[in-house]
Amino acid sequence: GSGFFIKDIGLFTNYHVTENGEFYNVKTYKMEILGVVSKELNEINSDKIIDYALYDLKSSKIRGLELGDPKNIKIGDKVIVIGYPDYCDNDSPNIQTCNIISRTNYMGECLYTISGRVVHGSSGGAVLDMNHKVIGIIKAGVVSLFEAGESSKQGFVPIDLAIEYLNK
Repeated sequence: GSGFFIKDIGLFTNYHVTENGEFYNVKTYKMEILGVVSKELNEINSDKIIDYALYDLKSSKIRGLELGDPKNIKIGDKVIVIGYPDYCDNDSPNIQTCNIISRTNYMGECLYTISGRVVHGSSGGAVLDMNHKVIGIIKAGVVSLFEAGESSKQGFVPIDLAIEYLNK
């Protein structure tokens, strides 16, 4: 799975990426270890339905992304999707500029579908607006880059669902 840091908040990923409660090394795509996360060690909050987990992980090597405002998302908007599918050492992240093509419900929550191809392993990756601010978390996709056909559920949940949940 993938993950990303938001300044002054923490490390985000999908709930399903870390739900089994193990300890995970957090690495950059250049294989630099930033620390360890686990539910019992440093989880701040998580939600299975929204499909996010937030961890408290501090490192001087982490700059973090800026939080954007997903309330103004519209069909047709361009977004930048960043994930790390089909993990192999020294691979680069998969970065795509896509269009938002629809808004739907998936497993009870808002899901924006996109024109790009989201592959398993990208789950938990960042979705940025064109100002490079985080507006979503990659949630769903297809099994591989080479899978035939398309998935109507390739997309992301808006980051404000997780942020609102934290403020409750």
